[in-house]
Amino acid sequence: TAETEEAYRMLLDWDGDLRPDSVAGALYQLTFAELVQLLIRAGLTVSSQDEARSRRIIEAIGGSSFDENQVLKFLSEIQGHVHLNVLRMLRGSSGTAQWLAMAGGRDAAVNTALRSAWEKLGDPKSETAQWGHLHKASFKHPLTKALGLPPGSKPFDCHLVPTGGDTNTIQQAATTSIFDLSANSSHASLRICFNLADLNDGNTNRIIMPLGQSGHFVSKHYNDQTADWANGKMRSFLPQDIRRAASRSMRFVALGQLPWRHRLSWLACRICGG
Repeated sequence: TAETEEAYRMLLDWDGDLRPDSVAGALYQLTFAELVQLLIRAGLTVSSQDEARSRRIIEAIGGSSFDENQVLKFLSEIQGHVHLNVLRMLRGSSGTAQWLAMAGGRDAAVNTALRSAWEKLGDPKSETAQWGHLHKASFKHPLTKALGLPPGSKPFDCHLVPTGGDTNTIQQAATTSIFDLSANSSHASLRICFNLADLNDGNTNRIIMPLGQSGHFVSKHYNDQTADWANGKMRSFLPQDIRRAASRSMRFVALGQLPWRHRLSWLACRICGG
């Protein structure tokens, strides 16, 4: 179809850069996720007998959590090397032919996955078709989770952060699973670089971390580093700056002397076990 041809052209013209604003990158990720599901489903003899059970097996293999708190996952060879295994199948490596055969052959499987991915992508001119729209990092506060609020809810959470990269890029930002392409599996969080030859050089001693230095959600430093972290920027990290900041910002007072907004933040930390 014309849509499929447009999708193929988009992938062929893609430079392979998984930038947050890449539409081709989003199409590639959706196509891959659809292909993995198709291959696993085709390889499961149970799939034609019990679709619900087949779905649960695919979710577990594909990296989805299977507990209420979304913490526990199966770690398997296919999960750790899923891209490599799929490439082996597409290349016809020994011992993999039956997977593609059950899915109707290589061309049929890839075409089916691409058509499904194109439908899920939506309007390629829309911002919702960009990789960063599908691949967002969230920093969910325990109170947000306890209250049953979605990630990014105020006042405890920062906004969702469109993120580039994926499981297999140098900028590590693994997808949660093949069903959830959000960037909430693994990340390079704290980034720091020391120049041991000159610790006073502000150009080479650099640091950045998501959120901010403060754990109090009312502080201006609670979420003042996330934007730089998301854009790959870093900040100067010098001993004299740390000492200067600590001398004017660190003080210890009795709880009763704290402003009410700080008491609320302290209470929240205590409730969360902090």
